[in-house]
Order: sequence, then structure tokens, then C-alpha cells
Amino acid sequence: RKHLDKRENPIFSTECIVDALEITLENNITEFNGEAFRQIKGTAMGPKNACAYADTAIDKLDHDVMESEFAPILWARFRDDVYVPWTHGQDKLDSFLDWLN
Repeated sequence: RKHLDKRENPIFSTECIVDALEITLENNITEFNGEAFRQIKGTAMGPKNACAYADTAIDKLDHDVMESEFAPILWARFRDDVYVPWTHGQDKLDSFLDWLN
């Protein structure tokens, strides 16, 4: 909510987005071998909106990284893939990975 409330020109209210995410996460359905399953922990793979709410959740991390003491010269993320040319040395990279995880 905190991060969503910072949007300058929201098309949908924060409350609307949070409600939609809750409905989606509470009805996390996937299919395997012709049988439907409701996933109770984590995100089911395959729903059309899974990428959208995953991106919504990870967006805060993107901002936290770029505002941290470890801010790389570039943080380019697409879904769960991140490209980071690291220029701060191995020791700082190790510290950054500890902080990130």
C-alpha cells in the first residue's frame, strides 16, 4: 500500500489494486495433468495476471536497491531476471548479495 500510494497518476485506487491482488492470491488456481489445484502458498504458474502482481510486489525491491548504499550503475530487471554491471568490487558485491537476500 505504501508504495502504491506514492503513484502520481493512478488509474486505479490503491484500495482497488489491493482488493484485486487479494482475490487473485486467495484463488490461486493452476492446472496439472488435466486436474485443477488451488495453490495455498506462493504463486501458481500460468495465470495471466501472475506477472502483473509479481511485478507489483518486486517494484519496491527495485526502488530499495537503487536507493541503497549498494546502488549499481544499472539495475535492469524483467520479471525475475536482473542485469547488473557491478563496478564496486567483490567485497561490496558479497555484502550487496547478503543485503538483497
